[in-house]
Amino acid sequence: MTIREVEKAAAGLKAAIAGELHGNRTENALSLISNCANLLYQTNIRYRDEDLEGYIRQIASLPGLGPDRELCAGHMAEERLIFYDGFGLNDRGLAQIYLLALCRCREVWYITDERQKDAIPDILDILGQYGGKAVFLEGRTHLKNIRQLCGIVREIRPKHFFFYGKPDDVTGTAVMYRYGGIMVRYQINLTDHAFWLGAGAIDKCIEFRNYGACISMDYRGIPREKLALIPYYPVIHQERAFQGYPFACGEGRKVIFSGGALYKTNGSGDKYYEVVDSILRNHEDVIFWYAGTGESDKMKEILEKYPDRAYLTAERRDLFQVMKHCYFYLSTYPVAGGLMTQYAAKAGKVPLTLRFDHRDGSLINMEELGILFDTVEDVCREAHRLLEEEAYASQKGKRMISSVITEECFDNAVRDLLDGKTSKFTIRYRPIDTEAFRNLYLENIDRRCLHEMLARKDSTVLLRYEPARFFPGGVLKLRKKLFRKARQVLQAMDGGRHMK
Repeated sequence: MTIREVEKAAAGLKAAIAGELHGNRTENALSLISNCANLLYQTNIRYRDEDLEGYIRQIASLPGLGPDRELCAGHMAEERLIFYDGFGLNDRGLAQIYLLALCRCREVWYITDERQKDAIPDILDILGQYGGKAVFLEGRTHLKNIRQLCGIVREIRPKHFFFYGKPDDVTGTAVMYRYGGIMVRYQINLTDHAFWLGAGAIDKCIEFRNYGACISMDYRGIPREKLALIPYYPVIHQERAFQGYPFACGEGRKVIFSGGALYKTNGSGDKYYEVVDSILRNHEDVIFWYAGTGESDKMKEILEKYPDRAYLTAERRDLFQVMKHCYFYLSTYPVAGGLMTQYAAKAGKVPLTLRFDHRDGSLINMEELGILFDTVEDVCREAHRLLEEEAYASQKGKRMISSVITEECFDNAVRDLLDGKTSKFTIRYRPIDTEAFRNLYLENIDRRCLHEMLARKDSTVLLRYEPARFFPGGVLKLRKKLFRKARQVLQAMDGGRHMK
């Protein structure tokens, strides 16, 4: 896929957005804005799009979203804040640690989609423990959700609004644009490595590493004074028991664990799979276990080549305990998972990492820990030493534990942010060339993938504008859905041993 092809598809979407706005079909326009934002996120040809920002800003100013004349910055309640969660996930991500910190110092109103109500027990427990309130967006359209969220803002008058959402989220973004200058708007920059919508609708962009801060300054055009650096920590559920290995693991076996969305292992010459193959080929006592979602042809090859020593499973809720029961953690490549790296470190396990560029930064003094390597050969050499020298692996693992910030330090940083104080964490700025990393996205996308991205069920209006793209994409999605169902049946027959 080329940048030109992506730009052409984005231009088609923008023409459709303009047409729907001109015809006062706001819901269609919102769906298409979300669609285009998703396209730019999936392809990552740039980090900010002024056209999309303009469209969402235009919608946010519509009078039909409700009367707001009575709202002004001076009448907002300092002790109240909204935490808008566009994900609605219980364990993954950063929602729990932010809610813990915020609930300890403010009156928190947590907002997410009603469909996630039964999927967030731990989040609801946190709110219950500290007197926070959960409100669920009931609408089945973007516009209804925006109106409901605007109504909540008018009712509770929060001084602070935390946005924690997907790159293509139009609900929270529209509300942030609408109440600029009235609420203090915070973006928790979880997706710091790729495009997201709403770069013009924030007062503070919370970064978790220097890499993201530099991207925000240089590529998103966010002024340095609007950036705040607050590293995160993993939520550790010590009370959860290890649920066991999904395979027979006899004495003398050494389990190497890896995990996350499989797209993080694709591209860049398949170097991740070179490492995996080398380890399995040279160490017959090793079992490779990957827990994650998505698809990868190279992973299928590994599973077929090592049928009794390579396993792919679904994600695990006992992740910390899984880390404790592995020999070391192999980071994904070319996209490493920061939270997974932290879980490994807190468990006292080495997160062995092949570095793609300088996006790493999830651990304190990461460059000095001896876990980052620049070549496949160097990673394999270190893996061999970890596997052969038990004392070396144990000593190095113990060093990892203190490389993650504490919960107390994080809470204090969030409290300082709310109080308008300067972060104790200093952003170390340096120019970053992202071309090689962005090219990875295009490497893994072909014309069929592009058609599938556009064929979203909330964007059927595209049939009017782009039938040649939308219809084939819909057919491809249907075929994949049927294939997944067939695969689930086969997995059930196989006892779920391999997710091929």
